Amino acid sequence: MDTTSQRDTRAITTTPTPADLDLLRRICAHTGLDADAAQPIRLAANHLWSAGDVVIRIGRPGLQEVAAKEIAVARWLTANRIRTARPYPGLPQAVAIEDRAVTFWHKIDAQRPGTPAELAAALAQIHALPVPHFLHQHHFNPLDRHLRRLERLTILGPSDHAWISRHLHRLHAAWNAVPAHLSHVPLHGDASTSNLVVDTAGRPHLIDFESSTSGHIGWDLIPLLSSLLTYNDSRRADYDAFTTAYGLDITTLPHWELMLDVYDSKAATWALDIASRNPALAPLALHRLHCLQGHYGLRPWNWEPVR
Repeated sequence: MDTTSQRDTRAITTTPTPADLDLLRRICAHTGLDADAAQPIRLAANHLWSAGDVVIRIGRPGLQEVAAKEIAVARWLTANRIRTARPYPGLPQAVAIEDRAVTFWHKIDAQRPGTPAELAAALAQIHALPVPHFLHQHHFNPLDRHLRRLERLTILGPSDHAWISRHLHRLHAAWNAVPAHLSHVPLHGDASTSNLVVDTAGRPHLIDFESSTSGHIGWDLIPLLSSLLTYNDSRRADYDAFTTAYGLDITTLPHWELMLDVYDSKAATWALDIASRNPALAPLALHRLHCLQGHYGLRPWNWEPVR
């Protein structure tokens, strides 16, 4: 399931361009790190480099406030004894280099991704905490940013563009009608097993707090349900382990079907945006749209990653 790739607009690679290397050198010159010793971990919309025991994370342009939030979330969770990627001390954080926000993290000796049960346990810890001031939202709506994507969906003809616009606006209004006080908790915001890494000692660590916010508890529980019902790439046993470890099945909560529709529509809109830049991905993205439009019946829809 491609939840963690939903923000990428560049294909994932580990081969840097000359511009990537130039940016890395500027960052290392600013911080005293050795650019020649740095190795790429993952280069996409966000860049990850390993420099000894430091991981350099270079965010997308113009997101310095988001990077500062990520640091704040990691420090807050660590203070509450929840294991996360830890900001590296002694280095500047959320510093802007060429309009790219750069953060520095302790390298995790990761052995494997987390299991659904391990993810559920970590989410339960987060959701039990009071909402910190830097995550307070009057009313979080996950479609806010995706409504702004509509003008970029050039892959669509007029009728399909009109349909997805009506669909997103209807879901946006339905989400806003859910009472804001219901299960209002801190949210990881991108709660997939790929954002929980387990080190060689068997300890899970949460990573990637770019989407962290506060809102309805269900937003952190819906990704694994979508993986099961929409993408069809999770086993029922994994979902059952997740709900058992968390102590709650989202399908017992009001509005869960709305949340699933919002989550899947968000993923489809993201895919259409990417395919508008890379037409080779059009069949996968349009399949998602056609599923939402009812051309393939009820879930599961067997969605494939769009990368």
